[in-house]
Amino acid sequence: MKLTRKEYTKQYDRLLRELDTVETAMGDIQALPTGHERWDYWNGLHDKAADLKTAIKDLAHQWDTRNWTSQDWQQWDLVTSNID
Repeated sequence: MKLTRKEYTKQYDRLLRELDTVETAMGDIQALPTGHERWDYWNGLHDKAADLKTAIKDLAHQWDTRNWTSQDWQQWDLVTSNID
């Protein structure tokens, strides 16, 4: 399925809003008392932020390759298989 600009923009904006919310919560964690709960919460937020950044990169890759043909993908496979 081809990604439309409207779908891409909607998904990209949603992911950025979620990432901003998570990063704000990571900054607000300083107000919590120190201890294991604080760091467990921070680790969970850090993992969520990493997942969102990966999702943003994946979405950008999907958008950048939306018009690729099978020949483009074969060339990409050839190039990436020779990286060592």
